[in-house]
Amino acid sequence: MRAMEFAPAAGLDVQLDGLAVKTGQEQYNSPTVFNFFLPDYTPAGAVMVAGLRAPEAQLATAPHLVRTLNGLSSLIRNGLTSCDDGFGSEVPMQGMAMRDCADKRGSADGGFTWVPADAANATRVVDELSLLLTAGRLNANNKQLIAGAYEAKGGGAAGLVAAQELLTLSAEFTSVTANEITEERPEEIERASTGKPYQALVYIFLNGGADSYNTIVPLENCHSTDLYNEYAMLRTDLAMPKSQLLPIDTNRSMHRQPCLTFGVHEDFPILKQMYDEGDAAVLANIGPLVEPLDDKYDYMMRRKLVPFSLFAHNAQQQNTQTVHAQEMDASGVLGRVFAALRGPGYKTAGYSVAGNAMVLGAPGTADPIIVGNNGAANLETYRYYDVYRAEIDEMTKSYSAGVFADTHTQHVKNSLEGIEKFAQGLQGGELSVEFPNTQLGRQLATIARVIKSRSYIGAEVDGFFCQIGGFDSHGDFFTTISNKFGEINDAVGAFIE
Repeated sequence: MRAMEFAPAAGLDVQLDGLAVKTGQEQYNSPTVFNFFLPDYTPAGAVMVAGLRAPEAQLATAPHLVRTLNGLSSLIRNGLTSCDDGFGSEVPMQGMAMRDCADKRGSADGGFTWVPADAANATRVVDELSLLLTAGRLNANNKQLIAGAYEAKGGGAAGLVAAQELLTLSAEFTSVTANEITEERPEEIERASTGKPYQALVYIFLNGGADSYNTIVPLENCHSTDLYNEYAMLRTDLAMPKSQLLPIDTNRSMHRQPCLTFGVHEDFPILKQMYDEGDAAVLANIGPLVEPLDDKYDYMMRRKLVPFSLFAHNAQQQNTQTVHAQEMDASGVLGRVFAALRGPGYKTAGYSVAGNAMVLGAPGTADPIIVGNNGAANLETYRYYDVYRAEIDEMTKSYSAGVFADTHTQHVKNSLEGIEKFAQGLQGGELSVEFPNTQLGRQLATIARVIKSRSYIGAEVDGFFCQIGGFDSHGDFFTTISNKFGEINDAVGAFIE
């Protein structure tokens, strides 16, 4: 905004609204105490191949890219406003009435005032923009392409809009490294469906760590000792009373269980229902360990292999999603499953409705399709994709010698192409079931739409990542877990209906 000489209307301060949803970051609005991204995050692509880290790339999702591009286009075309998915607030700074999008520029809170020194010379215009917006790093290919678009619009205001919008799509605008073009990327051939029966796996990540000891509790008829009394003695005031547990019998199990009756948290009745109907199983004692530890001395004296950074939140999240706790750079467990299935010819796809997810990534698999960070039912697309489709194809068709530039270019290509195809496939995915308007409810509703559209998309095996956070309770434990299980119960209940 400073480089393009933004001038506020009526001399008022600039107010940017909703950036956390639109770009992934916003001042004083970190989603957790652990910042906006993990310090050791590695995106798929050239950065991963080079063995480097790019924490900020965790925010590089298709929804964030689309919302950022739409917001920048609105800023370029309309000034600072909420119209056309802009970064401004719905209430203009000049008054308390709602913004009038019938007069976008007139109701804006300001706009760009920069004009090129020589508007008649496309090359000089692009050189100036490159200097101001990329520190002069725009490569020759992109300069020529943007200058051509400027001339095609006849220069002037329309040409400047095209030049600015195309520049925001470039790798040089986003990354701070050189973008030296090398060879062209090979054409990707979409794997055709072979008509295999459809299968889907939905991975619900309980961010912060649900207390498993209050999810499934040994209740009655235990073989060796009274395990509930032992549980209550060790848990003290955090133990679930028997009256708040829903009994499930283990008689149907093929293996001898410690108790014949376990208890499920009372706010999670859908789990009991599914278990009783033979549609759910409980796998206990599968935490992020490399091998069993007999006692604390195995850990303290390193007599057994243990996970790296055993007590770090981010490391435990990673171990949970890779199921390979001894490797810091392990790929996602679902990604590895997809890679194995692609060998026999399955058409697989990974989807996330909760941002970048490590569980879906692995070498030999396609990049996961990131639908929306809050499970929004209405899929957002880049407003001007059809306008700039040819230029975007040209910008992204080749590899870059700069690993960060190449990763961004691949992200732009995959995201904009993928989300357009995905939006077309969702046309047949309207739902007849009403999902709860909660974080998890909205996400599972989106997943249900994808599954319902499987015949349009031609899918055979899909994996889905969604999550619900807030389990890391440092106080008010019983209320937190009760509310969270209630939300999961209602959302899953609608999903399986």
